[in-house]
Amino acid sequence: MVDQALLMQTAAALRHAQRILVITGAGLSADSGLPTYRGVGGLYNGKTDDGLPIEMALSGPMLRRDPELCWKYIAELGKACLGGEPNVAHYAIAQLAAHQTRVLGADPERRRLSPRRWQPAGTPDRNSRAALATVLPILWR
Repeated sequence: MVDQALLMQTAAALRHAQRILVITGAGLSADSGLPTYRGVGGLYNGKTDDGLPIEMALSGPMLRRDPELCWKYIAELGKACLGGEPNVAHYAIAQLAAHQTRVLGADPERRRLSPRRWQPAGTPDRNSRAALATVLPILWR
């Protein structure tokens, strides 16, 4: 059940905020039919068809040692994302970005539905910015 008082308090805080940071992860795109990294049906559960943990198959050392194997799994990840479409959460973030002056999206797993998830279809990306949280330091003035 939704706490209406908390919902109204949150809406008021967002309405008056000068800057908003939206931190997302794999779960946001699960409703779009894209697999998450862990959990039921997760990409990192178990081993690959080659008997390796996916983290090892996608690692820098594997790319150097066996680039064909590494790219095989990078391609599989890409295919898993091709059919994804933004869901209600993506559209909610896009609406927030459309009505606020500065919205920054920090997504540690940027492989899904980006950059279109941060803006309504057909609109310029004037208010929002997306950052790869694990690589880019967030310095916001």
